[in-house]
Amino acid sequence: MSDSGNGEPLAVLVLDGAMGTRLGELGHPLVRPLWSAEPLLTAPQVVREVHRQYIAAGADILTTNTFRTNLRTFVAAGLGELEARRATELAVRLAQEAVERSGGRSIRIAGSIAPVCDCYHPEMVPGFAELLSEHRLLAVWLAESGVDLALIETMNTMREAVAAAQAAREAGLEVWVSFLCGSQEDRLLSGERLDEAVQAVVGEGATAVGVNCLPVELGAPCLRRIGSITDRPMLVYANGGKVESDGRWRVDESLTPARYGEYCRLWIQAGARFIGGCCGTGPAHIQAVRNTVDNRTGRA
Repeated sequence: MSDSGNGEPLAVLVLDGAMGTRLGELGHPLVRPLWSAEPLLTAPQVVREVHRQYIAAGADILTTNTFRTNLRTFVAAGLGELEARRATELAVRLAQEAVERSGGRSIRIAGSIAPVCDCYHPEMVPGFAELLSEHRLLAVWLAESGVDLALIETMNTMREAVAAAQAAREAGLEVWVSFLCGSQEDRLLSGERLDEAVQAVVGEGATAVGVNCLPVELGAPCLRRIGSITDRPMLVYANGGKVESDGRWRVDESLTPARYGEYCRLWIQAGARFIGGCCGTGPAHIQAVRNTVDNRTGRA
C-alpha cells in the first residue's frame, strides 16, 4: 500500500492529536468519571480552541470530544441521558464551528466512540447486548449531529469493537475502527488476536482499521500485521507518554515532535493512510506529521 500503482505515493491524511491531555495542559484538570467531557460543561470555548490549534497545525480530520460523552459515564457522574446527548451535540458543534472558521479548508469531522468503561481494563467490558444498546445511543446522537464518520477508537476487546461498529453502521455512519494493543503487535490489550479482531470489524463494514493509544515503537509492527490480512486503509496515532502504575499520565519528554515525525515515516512505509497523535501529543506533533506527509509528496 505504499504507492497508487502508477508510481505515485498514496495520499496520506493527517488526523488531529490528543484532546484530553491537551485540555489538561491548558489548565483544565481531568477528573473521573467525566474526564475530557468535563470542559464541555465548564469551558466549551477551550475545546473549540484545541480544534482550531489542530487545524492550524495541518489536520485534515478533527475528532469530536465525545470520548467520554457516553451514557454510562454521565450516569456515573450523577447526570442522565439528556445531559449526555446535549454534551455530545455540543462537542460536534464545537468541531464544526472550528472548521467553519478555518478559511474554507476541506476538513472531515470524525465522531469519537470509545469503550464505555476503562480503556486500560478490558476485564470491565460488559456483555455484547449491553454494549450494543449503549453504543447505539451515542452513534445516533453523533449521526444526527452531522459528523462525517464514526471513529471507534481505543478498542481493547473484539466484542466491543464489533458492537460499536454495528451500532455506527446502523446509524448510517461510515465506520473506522482503531484497536488498543498491549505490548505485542499481534494482540489486543485483552489478549485477543489482532488479526481476528480486524477481520471481525471488517465484516461489520469498517472501511478503515488501525491502532491507537500505543507506544510509537509498536505502530509499524501493528500496521504490518493488519496490512497482511486486509486491504482496508490503515490508521495509526500513538501516545506521547504512558499511564504509570499510580494512574497518572507521564509525558515522554524524549519524544519530541521531530522524533514523532520520524516514526511517521516508518508508519507510512508500513502502509498507513491516516496518521495523527493520541495521548500526550499536541499541535506541534501534528505539525511534524503534516511536515512529514508534505515532504513525502512534495506538497508546498
